[in-house]
Formats: sequence, C-alpha cells, structure tokens
Amino acid sequence: MKRILPILPALLLTVLTACDNSDSIYSNLLQKEKNLINAYVKRNGINILKETPETWGANDYLELDDYLYYHPVQQGDTASEAVTSGDIVLIRYRKYTLNEEADTLSYWTTNDSAEPVEFTYGSTVSNSSVMCSGWLMAIQKMKYSNAECKLICPSKMGMKADGTSVTPYGYDLKIVIKKY
Repeated sequence: MKRILPILPALLLTVLTACDNSDSIYSNLLQKEKNLINAYVKRNGINILKETPETWGANDYLELDDYLYYHPVQQGDTASEAVTSGDIVLIRYRKYTLNEEADTLSYWTTNDSAEPVEFTYGSTVSNSSVMCSGWLMAIQKMKYSNAECKLICPSKMGMKADGTSVTPYGYDLKIVIKKY
C-alpha cells in the first residue's frame, strides 16, 4: 500500500490530462465544423437572416438555431391544412457534404430508397435513427404537403447526432403530409 500512495497523484494527473485532451479535441472538431459551415455559406453567397423575410431572395437562409440554416424552395399546397400533431409526414431527402467538392451521400429517388422516411409529427416516440431535430425545425417552417427546402445542418442537429461525429451536412427535403 505504501508503494501505491506515491504513484496515485501521478496516475490521477494522467487521467485528468487525458479527459482534458478529449474535451479539447472535441472543441477543435466543433470549431472545424463551424469553419466548414462558414466557408460553405461564403462560397455559395448565402445571406443569413435572423428573421423570416416577407420575400425570400434566392440565397436567403433563415437561422433556425445555432448554425442551422433553412431556405424554402417550394411552399407546397397552401390550400391544404398545415401539418399538425398526429399527422404522418413522409420525407424524401438528398444529403450532401459541405466540402468544396461536395459528395452527395444519398438521393431522393426511388432507386436509392424505395420508401420515404415516415414519422408521426408531434410524437414523442420517433425513430431517431432516421429523424433529426434539424429536420423537425424545418418541417415546422415548411408546413404544407409538397413543400421543399434546403437545410444546412450542424452535427448536433443532424442524423445520428450521438456526440461522436462532428460532420455538418446539407439536405434538400421534400415532404408529403397525410392527415388521418
């Protein structure tokens, strides 16, 4: 026991340093993610807005949350009822990286996915492996069946946001709403 006591402070310091380094590594990854999003915004001439405009410009994106940016492409069927809790929402999406040479990772064609992602809007029970909080915030803005949008989504609000991956993605979303 007397031999272990002198080693204990050194061991404790090693463990604390390792924890501090992992926090520092994660912080660096988050900063790189922000830099990648900012470079994408600048490269594409995107104008970030803090409030919903009356008229949308071609490159106007609304900041829904920290580094989560939304741009409507198609308003959808405004003659229909807006999405409400309990509605089934079907989503087709295109996912791509924000790198200078973007990689398209998935398409919204039936060749890539025979069935769209489906979930019950407003349900506390949802398949988190196919749903992300960034999408939910976008759907609140899209509101209507056949609406389309573009979304820049940081890792914390993207698919599989589990704290281990720090990769932002761009999404093109199309929704169809089924009322029951």
